[in-house]
Amino acid sequence: MTVSPIRAALDQEWPQVAQCLRIFHAGPGLYAGRADIDRGRNPLARCVASLFGFPPAGRDVPVTVAVEALATGERWTRTFGDRSFQSHICPAGPGCMQERFGPCCFRVGVELKEGAISLTVLSGRIGPLPFPRVLLPSTVATERAVDGRFHFDISLAAPLIGLIVHYRGWLEPVDGPGSGMARPPE
Repeated sequence: MTVSPIRAALDQEWPQVAQCLRIFHAGPGLYAGRADIDRGRNPLARCVASLFGFPPAGRDVPVTVAVEALATGERWTRTFGDRSFQSHICPAGPGCMQERFGPCCFRVGVELKEGAISLTVLSGRIGPLPFPRVLLPSTVATERAVDGRFHFDISLAAPLIGLIVHYRGWLEPVDGPGSGMARPPE
């Protein structure tokens, strides 16, 4: 099995990552928790959010994240309530990973900051065409341990349209085969 893209990006800093984050990024698994979701009000932001399959706004929404190992990285299927969306994540060199949503692909910086994993969109493209800098989406995204539990806070916005989606919450491994619990966090 390949090393998770986030672990590969953090490389030497991996031992400093909190245990619940190491368990999540140890490989395939199923995780469940709760989330709050906000969506942008701009009609174009709503269109973009729907196009990518991002969840509607809601509070205390059940969430699952299934991480599957692929030869080229990982497939993440995130389900908020009854709405799912997928992305393919693969390593992209030191301090970086690549995340693909359908025809859109983003190079994402990965850093460990004050105990949290911080993710920042660095560049993107639609098919072979690069996003013009003026249209490149921005993220404020973190994963952190709070009282030993995996917490996420992901906000995606775009120039000219503002907030697209902001979801935040927590996850825990689901017991059973493929839950990720049988593997040590290394």
